[in-house]
Amino acid sequence: MPIDYRGLAEKLLAKSRHGKVGWQETADENTFIAILEGKVLFEVSMRDGTIAFVLKNQNETEIFTLTAETPGEFTSVENDQNDYPLLHELYESARRTALGIDKALSEAENLLDSL
Repeated sequence: MPIDYRGLAEKLLAKSRHGKVGWQETADENTFIAILEGKVLFEVSMRDGTIAFVLKNQNETEIFTLTAETPGEFTSVENDQNDYPLLHELYESARRTALGIDKALSEAENLLDSL
């Protein structure tokens, strides 16, 4: 039975949206990880417009990588650009969680309101 990589990314995104995935920063400011029960590690990163979604096992051995490039003027169907919106949203969700962006924005707004 083939693995549904896209389905796994969609499920991870849904759980991330509901705050059930603890995304963390890494030494690379464009890479975020989530470790689930010490058994699987999800990694999402962005470099030069390419987003990579990686699944690793508990030994940090790579199981698969799904990548998508920023859709551009000359994008073709063969490049499977349909994954870009999904992976971009996953990346942004991981980034918001790992960096505590929602909390920082709320604090900034409260400080402005108190002026």
